[in-house]
Amino acid sequence: MNVIRQFPLTLTAQLPLASFLLLWACIFANAGEYKLTDTGIFKCYDNERGIACPQPGDRFYGQDAQYDGLEPAYQDNGDGTVSDLNTGLMWQQGKIRRALQGARDYCAASTLAGYSDWRLPDIGELLSIVDYGRSDPAIHTGYFPNCYSMPFTEYWSSSPFAYATTIAWVVEFSSGMAGPFPDFADNYVRCVRGEPVTSPVFHDNDDGTVSDSVTGLMWQKSCPLRSYTWEEALSYCESNNLCGYTDWRLPNVRELLSLWDWTRMNPPIDLVFDCSETYYWTSSTSAAASSYAWNVFFGTYGATGPRHKTFRPYDRDVVRKTRCVRGGQGPTPVTVDVKANGLDEPFFTHPGEPVPISLLIDPGDMAGTQADWWGFVLSSYGSFSLIDIQAPIFEFSETILFNMPLPVGWHIFLFALDDVPDGAFELDWYDYVVVVSQPAGVQLENIPNLE
Repeated sequence: MNVIRQFPLTLTAQLPLASFLLLWACIFANAGEYKLTDTGIFKCYDNERGIACPQPGDRFYGQDAQYDGLEPAYQDNGDGTVSDLNTGLMWQQGKIRRALQGARDYCAASTLAGYSDWRLPDIGELLSIVDYGRSDPAIHTGYFPNCYSMPFTEYWSSSPFAYATTIAWVVEFSSGMAGPFPDFADNYVRCVRGEPVTSPVFHDNDDGTVSDSVTGLMWQKSCPLRSYTWEEALSYCESNNLCGYTDWRLPNVRELLSLWDWTRMNPPIDLVFDCSETYYWTSSTSAAASSYAWNVFFGTYGATGPRHKTFRPYDRDVVRKTRCVRGGQGPTPVTVDVKANGLDEPFFTHPGEPVPISLLIDPGDMAGTQADWWGFVLSSYGSFSLIDIQAPIFEFSETILFNMPLPVGWHIFLFALDDVPDGAFELDWYDYVVVVSQPAGVQLENIPNLE
């Protein structure tokens, strides 16, 4: 460990404490990391049936099964709940039918496994447990054994329809399709608890690409004007060399769904993208019918479902677009690690005792990316900026930046990076540590809880 003693405390900016506390609350209300898991599809297909997975340059190369993702990982807790070890969400295993308001009330009142913070999942969370390699039902029945098959397989989400609050989104677990349903209908309920999944954070790279700092994916901003068959869409993305990158591919269904914004209409996607309001191909073949592949509809309010891989006479006029993607297959994110006296958890000390605050940064796959660097101290006395610079992200070995006594009170040391170097305070990657300085035999009150 390198040591820089008594880091000079340059106060480059100062915010009123109340304003910083409000900003802090907003940051942590939206903080988190959402990990896109693999779809569960491990077989290759042509337009009609299963085939041996093709080689580069062959027809149908580049489909879902040929790109590995983060494997789904569940834990049966033995108490009627299942934990998703990737997203951190805990799910109810059981089943019950309710209208929408009854579903919300049921989850809010649940004390399953001794927890009282159950809620109805939003549509993104509910789609995260769909297994696209299965059908009837499209879920891992070893962990979710009580998921009904056809004809009644709709499960409520808490997400309202963009233009009608009396309609909400459901997931139909026979196949994994998502669609709208009126709130008076009796559908199944599967409650969830845990931090809500993080929404995408898009950055226009001003070169025809858009990056999502949450999933690590880079997207083609605009799409070709023409309509494609599924085979043509696979080939187009595999041969794409936009911005000099040669690893473009057709996104799988879970990746393309990460662009769908069910809170928007016309189109239901972030406006950073150029978007034709039509169907977009994925690389994922339907487990229920191998002549179909999953599409995401980015028209009106959006939807998802399988479409035939070739143009048949009665749907020849339906436009199928293609938006390529790269990255995200097990990306290495930036790691920011802040410690007080070598500890991550809150550190208690006494006035007059030096407190070493260390920082470590592992750039992961973002080395060399220009970024804003931020360092703040927030305390019971106010808030101060230690670092406010723009510089490339680089490996920063564990270094003690501060080693001084602290006055009586609580102190929060926060370090953060964001990959849009515009001087605007955003947190893409961050860490913090709480230090409490109190006299011997005295216990301070009103210490902030940031969990």
